[in-house]
Amino acid sequence: MIKHLRATLKTIYLTLQGFLPDEWAIQISYFRKFHRFANLRAPQTLNEKVNWRKLHQRDPRFTLFADKVAVKAEIARLVGSEHVIPTLWAGERPEDIPFDEIAPPYLIKVSHGFGSNIFIHRREDIDEKKIRAALDQRLRHPHGRSGREWGYYDIPRKILIERMLETPKGKSPDDYKFFVYHGRVHFIQIDADRRGLHKRAFYDRNWNKLPMTSPYPVIERPILMQPYLGEMTGIAE
Repeated sequence: MIKHLRATLKTIYLTLQGFLPDEWAIQISYFRKFHRFANLRAPQTLNEKVNWRKLHQRDPRFTLFADKVAVKAEIARLVGSEHVIPTLWAGERPEDIPFDEIAPPYLIKVSHGFGSNIFIHRREDIDEKKIRAALDQRLRHPHGRSGREWGYYDIPRKILIERMLETPKGKSPDDYKFFVYHGRVHFIQIDADRRGLHKRAFYDRNWNKLPMTSPYPVIERPILMQPYLGEMTGIAE
């Protein structure tokens, strides 16, 4: 009962939020998270600067790099196709997915969304009716609207199936995210065990661990510097 009530209230909140001016909606979301309003006139923190960009920057590259289908060609052009995860299938309609022709492991995502991937490890994971219904719902969902992430608004809505990256033991490899400012990597985020007990840590470009936190537990184990860290940093930059 309580869970259903919370879900209903969240739906009402998101619906009402859609009618608010962008800055009001951003400030409400910011206040819910940090219990204070953001300084959007003279932003100081990373979170404030990101939200300032939502309001004041309309760089068309935001849409290109948020489009999970179109960005692959751009990445191949910039740094080489060997750095692009192979696409197994792409299309506009869930009913067109040729499940019998695609061998697991793979994951399914929508081009204009985030945080809603469907993981297929083996053929037993394929429930065609359930997957098609979920994708139909995600294709209709206006991802980015509640957070005023305008870069997602005009992305053509498609379905993408790509090869799943796994370790020899069948687990998700550690995920590296490079934070680049003015063309230079300043720090690196590492996510581990994303399909289990998701943990996270931050390092600078010289591989010194940083005292930063996130909604996830900190990775306590030492993470060795990758021998190809320099190459990864250069590609990101």
